[in-house]
Amino acid sequence: MEKADNITYKAIRAKQAADLKSKSIRYMVYRRFSTPFTYAFVKLGMSPASVSILNFFVPLVGFYFLIRGSYASMIIGLSFFMLFKTLDCCDGEVARIQNPKAMDPMHRRLEGAYFDGLSNYIYAVFLGMGLGIGLSEMYGSRLFVSLGVILTIFLTLEVAIIDVMKSYFRRGLIERKLMKITDKYAMEKLIGKINSIESGEVSIFKKLLRVYPTPGLLYATEFFALVLIVITLAEYAMIKNFNAGFIFYQFSILALYLLIVTVVRAMNISIFVYKMKKHEYMTSLLEELQGKKL
Repeated sequence: MEKADNITYKAIRAKQAADLKSKSIRYMVYRRFSTPFTYAFVKLGMSPASVSILNFFVPLVGFYFLIRGSYASMIIGLSFFMLFKTLDCCDGEVARIQNPKAMDPMHRRLEGAYFDGLSNYIYAVFLGMGLGIGLSEMYGSRLFVSLGVILTIFLTLEVAIIDVMKSYFRRGLIERKLMKITDKYAMEKLIGKINSIESGEVSIFKKLLRVYPTPGLLYATEFFALVLIVITLAEYAMIKNFNAGFIFYQFSILALYLLIVTVVRAMNISIFVYKMKKHEYMTSLLEELQGKKL
């Protein structure tokens, strides 16, 4: 890896393509659009932690537009949440450019990872509450604020249950003196055990609509804001072109989608908690790893 000062846009793009192909980093569709931002951050000499902290403010701007309560402001606000997902790719890329050993546990700077994790909670809170307040302004009903609160709770819980699980599992590795096992290997084993990943081809229907072990694309976190933009545009077009405003102000397809997403997340979290209690995935995997060590 060449020095950060001399890195070129083309080199960053090539590195991204190589990482995605090798699956050495988690696949994210937004990573394909992060190159210009990563290049700018590197040239500005920003640290990965600074990039993560900068990204704190993107959901705040998105929240401001969401709560204004119009179709145009809703689309603008959701676009900022998509920008957040794009910038969320950049801190890790900047870290690997500035320090080729950034992914090595012995050389990793934890502050960047900490701020990156914190930004996911900020994203969840501002998105859920922004949608609730914005819809209440659009449709003139405070019920949508309640929907926003419930959605916010589940979006936040979705992040928290994974973070807390990983934290306690790492604690278990230390307590059982299994530190030689790499974090990446241990977490892949744990997630694989929980998800019980399906073998073979997955149908288009399941990819779009399944609830568990991973949410379908129509309500997955990665595509949530994008789907909302499409639905918002569709609802606006139907109101303007088909004079159907009297229908949608009483029954909104945008609100219906948010309700479905909320129910799906509630089911997903409930199933996760039930399976964790029943199968004790963390303890059983620790015992399995300890047995291999012995």
